Amino acid sequence: MRKERSTVTTTLALAILLAAPGCGSEYVPDEEGTKGGPCRTDGTCDAGLECISDICVDLTGVVICSPGQVECASGCTDTDVDPGNCGGCEDGSGDYTCLAGEVCDGTGSCALSCQDGLTDCSGVCTDTRYDPDNCNVCEYACDATNATAACVLGVCMPVCEAGFGDCDTDPDTGCETDLMTDEQSCGFCGNECPAGTFCEGSACSTGSSSMDLLIVTGNASGAFETCLVAGLTPYFDSVTSIVGPPTPAELVAIDAVLVYNNGDHTDPVAMGNVLADFFDAKGHVVEALYGTTGLDGMAGRWASDGYALLGGSYNTASVSLGTIAEPASPLMDGVSVFVTTRSCTGGPINGGIVVASYTNGQPLVVRGTKNGHNRVDLGMFPGGCNGGYWTGDGFDLIRNALTY
Repeated sequence: MRKERSTVTTTLALAILLAAPGCGSEYVPDEEGTKGGPCRTDGTCDAGLECISDICVDLTGVVICSPGQVECASGCTDTDVDPGNCGGCEDGSGDYTCLAGEVCDGTGSCALSCQDGLTDCSGVCTDTRYDPDNCNVCEYACDATNATAACVLGVCMPVCEAGFGDCDTDPDTGCETDLMTDEQSCGFCGNECPAGTFCEGSACSTGSSSMDLLIVTGNASGAFETCLVAGLTPYFDSVTSIVGPPTPAELVAIDAVLVYNNGDHTDPVAMGNVLADFFDAKGHVVEALYGTTGLDGMAGRWASDGYALLGGSYNTASVSLGTIAEPASPLMDGVSVFVTTRSCTGGPINGGIVVASYTNGQPLVVRGTKNGHNRVDLGMFPGGCNGGYWTGDGFDLIRNALTY
């Protein structure tokens, strides 16, 4: 005969009781923020403690299960439907484990079928109206991208994290839109920023991105830099252009660096070393043609330690923006048209991921991570805004990459 159901649950009340000081305790209950004492007025406690019901509690090693679950040896579970802990936590006797072919029917009893209203999903009775792992049908899991997955009456309805939205209303993509930066949905879905503005901190802004930009080139080509500085100035607090490797002192007040060239760097080793150091400290270094082709790129640590994301050669045929592999990426905000006669014909290296490609399949935007920072390389020649090498949303591409 099956044993009576036994439930053992660790509760917050028990945790708070354990946190209270006893005889000889080193803690002072009256002192705000200490173990067993009241939380501070701002709701904080000392390091390692949590504010629970206005009491500072040490939850180290304490398991707190969700409502409707209990803590068994296998972890938190619902003993109404768990066939391995049916009616109570399995204690090794086998009394709480359903036999092969049986299910835990929703009432804590082993049976050949589930109770009315529940569905047998791989041996577990579940309510497909509200189970995000089996929403409407078994094994249909709701997407949890930037969200807490939720199933309501058999329909996935993600609960979005702060700053994200389900703007395509497609439950299979979760909360795909970054409302902090998306110019088509700035602050809320469908809020399109007017022309000439961008989305910063969930608000459309005509100002800059609050960053100081340094453009570093390999050789002097004034017309290119004049056009580029003018085009990027509306997006940044300041834009400066120099030739050759910057000194550490020149980089102190800089937040982002765009490096490209139309010939060999004067000192590719120094350039690679100083910008690798800068990137490790601040991130926000974007390399573009022709450095990304490997023909005139940086050397030093930038090359030897694998910072570059694009390799190969370059192409002078006219190509345009083609496949966007990650349309919800902030790297593509405001970018819908781009045509150029200077493109990269290589491919991603060092773990680079292609965000957008040209119509010929070659990469335009490649992202990755390095030493805890986002990295982006562009398969375009930035200075081409002056020489007629590109038209379209090139400044948006560059800005997005630098602020990513």
